[in-house]
Amino acid sequence: MSEKERLMGQLKQEDSSGWLDDTTKACQAALPENKQATWDSYFTDAVKDWGVDSCRSSFSGFNQPNQRQLLTKFEDDFFEKICPVMASKGTWISRHFFQYLKPTNRTDDAIMKKYADLLAKAQRDTPEDYGFAKMIKDTIAGLETKKRGQAASLAYLNSKK
Repeated sequence: MSEKERLMGQLKQEDSSGWLDDTTKACQAALPENKQATWDSYFTDAVKDWGVDSCRSSFSGFNQPNQRQLLTKFEDDFFEKICPVMASKGTWISRHFFQYLKPTNRTDDAIMKKYADLLAKAQRDTPEDYGFAKMIKDTIAGLETKKRGQAASLAYLNSKK
C-alpha cells in the first residue's frame, strides 16, 4: 500500500462525511489513463447509487478543460447517450450528466449541428421536458457567444501584426 493510500484511509476513518469519497472520484476521473473506463462507468449501474455531490465531483474531474484533447473522443458518445440518461435518471442527476459532461471545447459547424440535432430530437421525443430543451438551447447560445468571442480575438490579434 502506498503512503498516499494509507493516509487516505486514515482520513476516511477520521471523517466519514463522504467528502473524501467525492474527492477521490474527482481525482480518479481526472487521470488521463482512467478516462475511458470512467466514461464507460457513467453509463452503467456503477453510478446508480451516486448522489448529486458524487456525480458533480466525478464529472468535474473528468471534464477538465486542459484535457480537451483527451475528451474529443467522447463527443459522439455523449450525443448518443444523453437522451436515455435524461429519460431514465432523476432530474438533478440527469441535469448534472448534461451540464458537466457536455462537449464545450469546440465551436465549429460540426459540433453546432450535433447540438441542433439533439435539440430537435429532444423537442420531438420528449416535448414535455422543457428543461432539457432549455439546457440545449442555452448551450448553443453559449457556444455561439464563445465562437463570436474567438473570432473577435483573432481579428484583434491579426490587426496587431
